[in-house]
Amino acid sequence: MTSPLGRSSGTRKNPMVISSDNIYALREIATATGHKSWLRDLEFSRDSQFLMSASNDKTIRIWDSRIRTPQMNELQRLDDHYAAVWAVSISPDNGLMASGGNDALVRIWSLEHHDIHQFMEIADHNESVYDVEFSPNGRFLASASHDGTVRIRDISNLMNTSRFHTGVLSLHISHVYDVAFSPDSYWVATASRESIVRLWDVRVHNVMQLNSSKPQQIASHTSWVNQVEFSPDGRYLASASHDTTIRFYDMQRQKDAGMLEGHRESVVSIAFSPDGSLLASASKDKTICIWDVHNQRRLVSMQDDEWVNCVTFSPNGRYLASGNGAGIVRVWGIDLDIVRG
Repeated sequence: MTSPLGRSSGTRKNPMVISSDNIYALREIATATGHKSWLRDLEFSRDSQFLMSASNDKTIRIWDSRIRTPQMNELQRLDDHYAAVWAVSISPDNGLMASGGNDALVRIWSLEHHDIHQFMEIADHNESVYDVEFSPNGRFLASASHDGTVRIRDISNLMNTSRFHTGVLSLHISHVYDVAFSPDSYWVATASRESIVRLWDVRVHNVMQLNSSKPQQIASHTSWVNQVEFSPDGRYLASASHDTTIRFYDMQRQKDAGMLEGHRESVVSIAFSPDGSLLASASKDKTICIWDVHNQRRLVSMQDDEWVNCVTFSPNGRYLASGNGAGIVRVWGIDLDIVRG
């Protein structure tokens, strides 16, 4: 059946950028070891030079992702959290990092001059923080929590005043696992321990207006939703579920736009490639799959020794990073020797 998803515009010319044309040459090229427990989240810096990892061992580690050797170099370890760290996010200008975890705190870190230090600690959730996310326009910092709320903070003047205003999205009936902004920062999608994905319009003058906002509900999965992710062009919203499927929602037509099946257990993490042509997924079935978004078919499946908790592409498109239940980060890239034959 023909997919309703459109093709990405333009063509890739760099043979090191992961694409459907060279996916057959994707290999594990480096690992990062040092975490003592599960990996929960991974995020590359905007320039793709650093990789941040969050773990159940209460630490965030920063790795040199300019791959030079099979073993990645650990540059810094942050151990300020009192409990497991669930999420990290980098601001659009590469100047700040946010983190959240089981200590119910959101921490903001300064990344200036690569000297990472804590800038602020926010204690406005009552229970574990499962996700943090900066909006693409840099105005908002969102966090999703076990307490059933998503908090949207207007951080426009944070660096000058150390103050911010907060709006609360509070109509979830269970704890919230994930939050994502659309590329234009107009929409927020939330995933919770329900089969429903919620869409919130955040085009407000005062963020506190969100306290009374009501979401659009997308009921498509048959079990809870672990993660939501917008395509880079903003047209599609992908959701990953405990029901083992990934579903697409067309933001323009406001209707379902297909489903990916193939994982045998819960799909816990998804990530679009920078050009939107590929989608990577990580599952408790110990596999990482890469899918052709246009054709909605699986291109490749990579096996891990443990269940895989997180997956992300580097902004330059050259690397795919995954983190597993043993605390190991794997980085995948194109083997040019295979490409050249």
